[in-house]
Amino acid sequence: MALNQSPTLDDGARAHLSRLVSSWDMLADFCFSDLVLYVPAGVDEFVMLSHIRPTTSQTIYHSDLVGEVRTAEQRPLVAKAFEGGEVVEGNIESAWLEGRIRVMCIPVRYEGTVVAVLARESAQTYRAQPGELELTYLQVFDRFAAMIATGDFPFGEEDVHLANSPRVGDGVIVLDADGIIDYASPNATSALTRSGVVGNMRGRSLADAGFESSAVRTALSAGRPGVEEIDVSGATTIAVRAMPLLAGADGAVGAVVLLRDISDVRSRDRLLLSKDATIREIHHRVKN
Repeated sequence: MALNQSPTLDDGARAHLSRLVSSWDMLADFCFSDLVLYVPAGVDEFVMLSHIRPTTSQTIYHSDLVGEVRTAEQRPLVAKAFEGGEVVEGNIESAWLEGRIRVMCIPVRYEGTVVAVLARESAQTYRAQPGELELTYLQVFDRFAAMIATGDFPFGEEDVHLANSPRVGDGVIVLDADGIIDYASPNATSALTRSGVVGNMRGRSLADAGFESSAVRTALSAGRPGVEEIDVSGATTIAVRAMPLLAGADGAVGAVVLLRDISDVRSRDRLLLSKDATIREIHHRVKN
């Protein structure tokens, strides 16, 4: 079922949910879980409008759920989040998995009104003590969940995306309100090292580490997302996507930065441009 086919949504709400769906691959990767978007489909009924699987963990749904309807009795936590406008967590029985599912239901607020519920759904399994990367990613997801519930995410201004936009698996940096690095994933550290940054990342700002980014400055100072490609010494190109972590009237209280080393991609682009220029020159000379 497409967003524009939902009879309960006006144009503004549909656009808001469309922006959410266009960027929620990042959210699924941060929480290691399936994400399902529920919208009202009638009295005490919700339709699964969209569904995404994580790339950082296994999915619990091997069949598409889009278009399926669940009653409030089948999804009591979804109904509670929609009616109360607060994040709700708990477990539900799943005939599909023949077990229980851990669920976190997040009200999606647009212009002060809850228009949908975003549900994080994962198998109730017992795992060893999670490491720092997993704990950090889950904390980042919780911060975005709070922004979804207040209507601060998705960002209305984030209309331009890089062709090679970085994903969570490419590298993640978490900054505090002063731009100091709280956490840098191993892949992010590798990307920064290839761009010339040396030494321990934590406790320094990206600028102090020698990595200047206007997108990061925009996220922290203006509370707006930003994307850019940074060329370092002509040999390394890093794609950057910076997103502010907002806290109501306090504005940006930190930022999440995704990094991707796209040097190989840009090297191939330059090679193709060089070959294209050579071919044009040959055609020109033959013509003359």
